[in-house]
Amino acid sequence: STAGPHILMINNEEDSGPINVFQITAGETLVTKVLNWGTTAWNNLTAAFSGCTNLTTLEDSALTTDSNGDMYDCFNGCTGLTTVNGKKWNLSAGARIGRWFNGCTNLELLDLTGVSLNLIEASDDAFQSSGSATTNGCEFKLSGVTLTQSSTLSHDDWFRSTKLKPTSTFANITWPSTRFNGINWFYEAVMTGTNSVLDCSGWTTFKGELSYWFSRFNNVGGGVNPSNTNQKINLTNFSGDLLAGGLNQFMANSAVSGIIGLSTWGATSGTPISFQQAFLGARVFSMDANDNFSNTFMSSAVVTSMIGFYANVGDDYNGTPVPGVAPNLTGLDVSRSGGVGLEMESDVSNATSFQQAFMSTRLTSNIDFNNITYGSTAYSFSQTFQAYYGQTYAGSHVDFSNATLKISTLSSAFFSYGTEV
Repeated sequence: STAGPHILMINNEEDSGPINVFQITAGETLVTKVLNWGTTAWNNLTAAFSGCTNLTTLEDSALTTDSNGDMYDCFNGCTGLTTVNGKKWNLSAGARIGRWFNGCTNLELLDLTGVSLNLIEASDDAFQSSGSATTNGCEFKLSGVTLTQSSTLSHDDWFRSTKLKPTSTFANITWPSTRFNGINWFYEAVMTGTNSVLDCSGWTTFKGELSYWFSRFNNVGGGVNPSNTNQKINLTNFSGDLLAGGLNQFMANSAVSGIIGLSTWGATSGTPISFQQAFLGARVFSMDANDNFSNTFMSSAVVTSMIGFYANVGDDYNGTPVPGVAPNLTGLDVSRSGGVGLEMESDVSNATSFQQAFMSTRLTSNIDFNNITYGSTAYSFSQTFQAYYGQTYAGSHVDFSNATLKISTLSSAFFSYGTEV
């Protein structure tokens, strides 16, 4: 009722709680700090500080939620926030975090190291666009985070359109035992610096699909002329359980130059999965001769689609192709016929097709089709090797010498093969 700064105290030690509802509904620009979260569990912080553009400080204080744990939209649009230290937060009873820090464009540090999040509701867009207005990006510290849920929920677009500082880490996340439905996690995210590595190592309990996870990473808009700053992603010791969508458009149209740790990938469960357009348009990507898909991973993956799998890879439109070795296909199983339901698509068409699988691809070693398990149905090789080019060596060829399969079509399969276009 009077002018000047004030401290509002709403969660005192004598409160029995939980604190049912708290939300700033007017005067959002007047809120500048949260000094202490108090000791009583919070039940409902829905949109509590949404639009509080002058909120600059969340003091290093423990925040505890109850089994409802509703924090949907809690800090949405808090463009004044630059640092969030949530290491003391206890969200293990309940966490509704959809659009949680969405639009915190000036965020430079978000530290949730070791925090447990019990996801009790879909949580799309949790951190979307965070750090996007900063120079060096936001340092996301999510190593050792534990995610739990009692049923299958949707958790899409968590880090979509964010700007990531290279020291960010998503290592050793513990994933829910139930299927984790999440696509587009890093879609059109940007990592600053040169020769930077995004640490996503130690994902040994992942159960879900990686569809679109790194699609357009460092290539906002998916242009055909992405800048090559040698950005890599560390997925060492990925030994989770890929389901349904699998690697559908996994790194499509990204400006990622390589994946660290492919050779360490463990077995998946054998559930039919899709490799459709997994690396389509990844023009600056090159496979490392010493770090290729492991035989263990390939031999356990029952793949329903190879359409566009490795098309345009290494075909850098900036003038300097960056060819790598051919992806290891040893043990690949494409014997399953028919489609399989996906998160993004109702069915994978032409499940027995290699259409455009290596179209306009630049490689330094030969593709080996001999160690693949084929079904009895005829396979389409339409445009499979169209404009394919063995960039740096003589004797470029593909090897079917010991392969037993039926082919339904070779339409344009080798059109412009070995020719610079």
